[in-house]
Amino acid sequence: MVSASVISKKSSIIPFLFLFALLFAAAVHAQGAATWSGNVTIGTNTSTDGAVVGAYINNVAQPNITKTTGAQGFASSGYAITPACTGGQTVFLKVWGINATTANFSCVPGSFDTFNLSVSLVANDGACTYSSACSTAGNKCCSGTTEINDGTTTGATCKSTCAAAAASTDTAQGGGGGGGGGGGGAAQVSESADVGTVSGSATTSISYTKTADIAVQNIELTTTSTASIKNGKVTVAETTPGSDVSAKIAQGSTKVYKYLSLTKVNIKPEDIDKATIKFEVTVQWLKDNKVDPATVKLNRYISDQWIALPTKKVSSDADKYVYEAETAGFSTFAISGEQLPEKLDAFQLIDVIRDFYAGTSSYSAFEIIDLVRNFYS
Repeated sequence: MVSASVISKKSSIIPFLFLFALLFAAAVHAQGAATWSGNVTIGTNTSTDGAVVGAYINNVAQPNITKTTGAQGFASSGYAITPACTGGQTVFLKVWGINATTANFSCVPGSFDTFNLSVSLVANDGACTYSSACSTAGNKCCSGTTEINDGTTTGATCKSTCAAAAASTDTAQGGGGGGGGGGGGAAQVSESADVGTVSGSATTSISYTKTADIAVQNIELTTTSTASIKNGKVTVAETTPGSDVSAKIAQGSTKVYKYLSLTKVNIKPEDIDKATIKFEVTVQWLKDNKVDPATVKLNRYISDQWIALPTKKVSSDADKYVYEAETAGFSTFAISGEQLPEKLDAFQLIDVIRDFYAGTSSYSAFEIIDLVRNFYS
């Protein structure tokens, strides 16, 4: 005989199950997903493993999602990409940021189409966003003296060399301008990028190519009306802070992805109005550490304490999440995130399922099933 308490418990769950189903259906219906797959040819080269395929909904400036050919279980030179799109939107498929031949489609949510992508290499002085897209000797995509590989920088062109080629590698020492308290340990991988000459109010974009090591893709430096910079340079370096500093942030459910030291040369504090730092965190790290992507933030160490900076997510794909944060100065920084609880609430679970259908979840289908089981346990 079933007890009244069991019946009551099951009855109380039924309305919630119905509400959950409605919310889930609404989330999925609001934005579906379409899938394209096939092989990639660049010029006459059919061995294109490592090329980046991007989907651009309504031809936006930056890809909504990217995939790498030959990776993630794809066949050699093969790709499969599933952008979240609504019916009727136009999806442009590009390789290394270059429009593929006749590769613009009308989104049909739930569809699966096969289409082989073909692009031509960019000749000398042609616009580019990745060095691998250039047909010139050495494959250099240059923005001034900096070699570009971020897929977003405008105004770069293919050249045989970037005069005084790509950014140099310097060694940075600790946190400049207010790190304090042991804020800068010995640097590991580092990269310097030129700011050049800036006079008065301006916004200067500085790109980095060693993002896999230093996490930073780009820094937009906004200068004051009285700024006077000549031969300026900003260095981003991995660093290991003292235990007294790291213990103030890496505690409890907070996990740290990277500690970074940002230093400047020939740039005075009064030259800087603000700096917008674009950085990325890998999906693999988020998954391994069970960190909620929505909680990732950039923190600055100043006056013997960690200050969380205003941080927002700007994009994501199957490999990484990209964020932006604003800072008023440079010193020692930490990229951190909060671990998800063992048991998610209803809205957290809906977010995970929605991200899965959008192709941006750090969870596999089987892991999501486990999360649902835990929710009802």
